[in-house]
Order: sequence, then C-alpha cells, then structure tokens
Amino acid sequence: MQTLRERMLAAADNIDPGKLPSGFSEARAVLREALARIEASALPEETVAVLLLTEMMPRLACAFGPAGATVILSKMAESVRYEAAASAAAPQSSH
Repeated sequence: MQTLRERMLAAADNIDPGKLPSGFSEARAVLREALARIEASALPEETVAVLLLTEMMPRLACAFGPAGATVILSKMAESVRYEAAASAAAPQSSH
C-alpha cells in the first residue's frame, strides 16, 4: 500500500498548473506541513484518513455543489483503481 500512496502523491505533481485554482501550491505546502505534524504524532493512518475525509467532503460539496462533488469523487475513485492496478503491476524492490 505504501507504493500505491507514493504513486498517487507523485501523480499530483503532474497536474497541469493551468488547471489548478489560484493559491494551490501555497495551500498544498501548508496542508502537507500540517499532515507531517499529524503523522509524526503517531496517530493511526486510518484516523488521519477519516479526519481528512470529514474535513474534505463538506468543502467539496460547497465548492462544486452536490452534483460536481459526485463527479469529482467518481473521477477520484477511477484514479485510485488505475493507480492500484499500476502499482500492483510495477516491479517491487527487494529492500
């Protein structure tokens, strides 16, 4: 699963900057800094994921409306399936 996480985080670096809202890079840096602190606190990964979802869902629905949020979530689900398949097919290092 760590490989999947790494692949998905790296994929976000390849988004066309022209398609991102203003302030995205700054907001991402702030969020990643906060996440690093949360992860350093040794909270379980499931707890962090649920926390992020409960914070994200209302904001997503407010920003894009219920129908738009549904489309975005559907695209996200497809991306997870794609990345999971690609991760499973990738050769694993023997560290």
